Amino acid sequence: MGKMKWYIKATYVILGLAFVLGMAMLPETPSLAHGPYNPDFEAFPRFGDAPLEVRFENWMYGGTLPYVKAEWDFGCDGVIETTLTGTHAEVMADVTWTYPLPGLYTVCLTMTDSTPPPLGPFVHTETKIGYITVLFEDPWVYDANEDGTVEKSEVILAVQHYFDGRITKAQAIEVAMLYFHEEWLDNVVSDSSNPPYSDGYASVILRYPNNPPNTPSTPSGQDLGYAGISYSYSTSATDPDGDQVKYTFDWGDGSSSETGLVDSGTIASESHTWSSTWSQEIYYIKAKATDSEGASSGWSDSRPVTMPMLCYPNADFEALPREGKAPLEILFENWTTGGLQPFVKAEWDFDGDGEAETTLTGTHEEVMADVTWTYNLPGVYTVCLTMTDSTPEPAGPLVGSFEKIAYITVLFDPWAYDGNQDGVIQKTEVIHAIQDYSSQNITKAQAIEVAMLYFG
Repeated sequence: MGKMKWYIKATYVILGLAFVLGMAMLPETPSLAHGPYNPDFEAFPRFGDAPLEVRFENWMYGGTLPYVKAEWDFGCDGVIETTLTGTHAEVMADVTWTYPLPGLYTVCLTMTDSTPPPLGPFVHTETKIGYITVLFEDPWVYDANEDGTVEKSEVILAVQHYFDGRITKAQAIEVAMLYFHEEWLDNVVSDSSNPPYSDGYASVILRYPNNPPNTPSTPSGQDLGYAGISYSYSTSATDPDGDQVKYTFDWGDGSSSETGLVDSGTIASESHTWSSTWSQEIYYIKAKATDSEGASSGWSDSRPVTMPMLCYPNADFEALPREGKAPLEILFENWTTGGLQPFVKAEWDFDGDGEAETTLTGTHEEVMADVTWTYNLPGVYTVCLTMTDSTPEPAGPLVGSFEKIAYITVLFDPWAYDGNQDGVIQKTEVIHAIQDYSSQNITKAQAIEVAMLYFG
């Protein structure tokens, strides 16, 4: 029994030593680094008149490793205005920020430490809501350009701040008075029945004596046009309030069109196409300007635009004689009529092959001159006359053609092949006749008739 107890005790001792030795041999478990759980800051001062310069002190504490980045968002709008990186001391440095406009501002500080991956880095943000109060003291703080002039856009900003609760209604009016230079009351109102005065504030408008644009300049562009062709005309006007303007063009034919908004004084253009007419027309076009607030100017002076009817040449001609033996000389008389502009070119195609044998250019009288043409070979010929007038581009020039089919008949005369006119038909002239027969210009019998003159 005694030996048994001793054996059991020895066993427990051995097992205990083995457990201790085993634990000692296990790898050491690293301790979990603690991130910056307690970012904090203070501001001096927290209240004051705009523009207000504030100094921010970083009171960050907690964590086990140095900090490597501090991100300051002085309006807590998601935009980081100041970022500090570097050593722990550089990241913890004080910063300053100037608030130019009145309002109640929330401030956010985001701290990042140097805990290595995969555990780090650790990041934490401290947010202080409504922490900085910037008071309204001088309406000139809205003069962003510091040029001694409050612009309309800066009045709009003051109105937005009034509806945001940053400034009072009286303070918004005080800013507006710097723009309008006159006393006015209750000009900042809420009115959902009117279009928005600025994007994002659908119920906010300013009611004030809005000045209409000045009368636009007389539309500039062509004084002569042609129906069916697009023409562009331009105008411009200035707005006393600096508002954007758009232009309405009255085209004088019962129609009008409108440009988009452009900056005051900017030239804008519109195009128009007048419908075809059966007589000459004169259209009086004019323009007016309307500003972005809906105020319109009077109509500009009118520009008359003459729109003549497009009248194509009515080509025509006569020939004297129209029939005879080859060679046959014919006089062609140009009887072309129509058109509103003088003719500048006549193209004569005496054999209907699409190629002009005679072209006349110059004055109307020179183009209308008679022409002659000699047909050396027998056949029936189609004649075509093409006339071109002086209508300017882009409508012109206008062209008219007239074709007379089988208009000229040239009869066969075998002596027409006597090219030297010496009363003797040469062998080469017989060959010429045979070639004309092959080309079907003359018949077989006519070719033999020429050959008989050669062989006797």
